Amino acid sequence: MAGYFDQMIEDFKELNGGQEDEFIKELLAKRDEIGSDASEYDVLSAVHSCLKAHLAEEIARAAQEEEEAPDAPDEQEEARAGRAVEEAFAGLLEEDEARMRRAAATVRQFLDGHHWRYKAQAVQSGFLCYQFGLRCEGVDLWMRVHITADPCVCRIDASFPLLVNPAYEYPLCRALAEANRPLPFGSFKYDERRGSISYQYSFLAGQGIPEDDFKIYFNEIVDSAVSCHDAICKCCFGQFESDEVGEILKKVNTLVSEIGE
Repeated sequence: MAGYFDQMIEDFKELNGGQEDEFIKELLAKRDEIGSDASEYDVLSAVHSCLKAHLAEEIARAAQEEEEAPDAPDEQEEARAGRAVEEAFAGLLEEDEARMRRAAATVRQFLDGHHWRYKAQAVQSGFLCYQFGLRCEGVDLWMRVHITADPCVCRIDASFPLLVNPAYEYPLCRALAEANRPLPFGSFKYDERRGSISYQYSFLAGQGIPEDDFKIYFNEIVDSAVSCHDAICKCCFGQFESDEVGEILKKVNTLVSEIGE
C-alpha cells in the first residue's frame, strides 16, 4: 500500500499549492513508520490520525494566539497573505480583477472581523483560497473559501478531518443523500479519489458579495456540517448499531442477487 499512501501525500501537496508543510512532513514520517506492507486500513487510520492531530494543533495554536494578543496582527502572515492575493490577480483582465478584488475584500473583512487566523493561497492566477481550522460545538472543521475570476464565483467548503474507509462507500453515500435532502444551501460531497467528505456551497460573486449574505451562507454551512457530523462520520468507519448492520446486509444481498440475475 506504499503507492496508495504516496498518492494521497501528493494529493495533499497539490491542495497545498505544492508546498511541503509540517502536515506533509508528518504524513511522510507516518508512511515510513508503518512501512510498505501496511494494509489499506492501516494507511487510512494513519492518515486520519495525522489529519486530526494537525487540525487540533492548528485550532489550539490559533486560540492561543488570539488569547495572547487578540488585536495584534501577525505582520509576517499578513505580508504572506498580501503576496498570495496579488499572485491570484496577476495577468487578469482589468474587469475580472476588479470583480475578484471586491469578492476577496468581503471575505477578508468577514474573517478579520472574527479574528480568525487564516492562510491565503493563490493556487494559480484567477484562483484564490482562504483556509483555516475551526472548532464548533466540539466538531473540528477545515474551512476553505475559494474565489475564482472567470466566472467570478465564491465557494465555501467545510471539510471533516478524516479519511473514508472505501469499504463503507455504499452506506456513506446513502447517509450523504439523507443529509443533503433538507439543506437550503449546497450539499455534502464525497471525493472518492482523496477519500474526503466536505460540505460545499457555491454562488456568483461578479456583482460583489453582500457581507450579510456571506455571513448567512457561512454560518449555515458550518451549522449544517456540525449537525450532520455524527451521522456521516460513523458511516466512514463502519460504526453501526446491530439493527443498522442487518438493514445494510439485507439491501446489499438484494443488490447482489439482482446483479447476479
